Amino acid sequence: MSDEFKIKRRGSKIYRRNRSKTRSPFAMLGMVALVVVLFIVGWYVYPPVYDLLTGQIPAPSQAEPSQAEPSQSAAEPPAASSEPELPEQSAAPGLTEVRAVYAPADLMRDSARLEELARSASAAGCNAVLFDGKDDTGRVLFRTANEIATAAEAVDPAAVDLEQVSALLARYQMKPAVRLHVYQDHLASAADSDMAVKYNGQELTWLDNYANQGGRPWLNPYSKAAQDYNIALALECAQKGAALVVADSVQFPNTIGKELATYGDTGGKSRAQVLGEFVQRLDQALAGEQSRLAVATPGTVLLGQEGFDYLGEPGAYQCAIAVNIMPSFFAKQPSSSALAPVMNPGDTVTTAVKGINEGGAKALIPYVQAYTDADIPADKNKQYTKEDVQAQIDALAVLGVKEYILYSPQGTYPW
Repeated sequence: MSDEFKIKRRGSKIYRRNRSKTRSPFAMLGMVALVVVLFIVGWYVYPPVYDLLTGQIPAPSQAEPSQAEPSQSAAEPPAASSEPELPEQSAAPGLTEVRAVYAPADLMRDSARLEELARSASAAGCNAVLFDGKDDTGRVLFRTANEIATAAEAVDPAAVDLEQVSALLARYQMKPAVRLHVYQDHLASAADSDMAVKYNGQELTWLDNYANQGGRPWLNPYSKAAQDYNIALALECAQKGAALVVADSVQFPNTIGKELATYGDTGGKSRAQVLGEFVQRLDQALAGEQSRLAVATPGTVLLGQEGFDYLGEPGAYQCAIAVNIMPSFFAKQPSSSALAPVMNPGDTVTTAVKGINEGGAKALIPYVQAYTDADIPADKNKQYTKEDVQAQIDALAVLGVKEYILYSPQGTYPW
């Protein structure tokens, strides 16, 4: 090996061999520019890379869309969640098949008696307790802050708490049903004469009898304020748990001096028309609260007997009809003087429903007699038992009527 061919190790100076000791100004500028570019790129790239390596953000997945979603400003509403939102708690739904039992006011004020009734009625297949929310004097029997009722001092001092009643009945899978006397209201009409029936076209309030014989005023069915008052009470009942509202006395007065009763501006509407429009309004309002409406009607009206024009045309209503076809009701009619409808309750109910349906099938919620009516003559009367009550229910079922209201004015039943 020639001595001339040797590698001399000179430490770090090996990389400087054959380089020029002078540099071009352009080369220097290029190097500076390169350093600046690398610094800028590193400044932006380093944080996400660092986060990725340290696990602070997930690596992008190929399943994600390549196009970024538009950013959402603070003023925009948040995007809808993929999880379904839970609905707000709504009012108790109305009963589609009513099997109610009536409770008088004194029973409703006694929680122990009410609970016993609920227990017994539930065991017998009932699912509702019907009670008076406004009686036939206009007395309001449930607690309310309604301005008209308050101004008229119509709220009974012992009025029941409807929400507490609802809670008690719920323990027995039952619901409240409330009966409201609509226009036979002597308290609100006395407190606000603008809502009252007038005497012979004058401003004087009409009375249903001579004043010295206890005559009392009535609400005017043509009065929008009177209509709204009753609708407000019905809605309040529904909002506090009532699954059914029975509107009673949806009528014009039919008493002494009715020919002298006047109703102001009727707008050209007949009695039947104004009553029908009110029922429609009330029905729609209650439906919005998931409650039902039934209009109380005597069976004789639906059977086509004449002389009931003061009741309008209840057979044309689209809501249910709480119809009185109790055997004792027919026994008190002049036309039944030679008959004994109380003695054969099942047959009486069958005959009545068949007669009603001859004019077209209707949504009936009949009152079922569940007591012995002492006003019936002894030779045409009998003590009503559990079997007599069941005979009426069975007769209804055979005719396809599954709803009913067991009725006893004292609230005692032959279970």
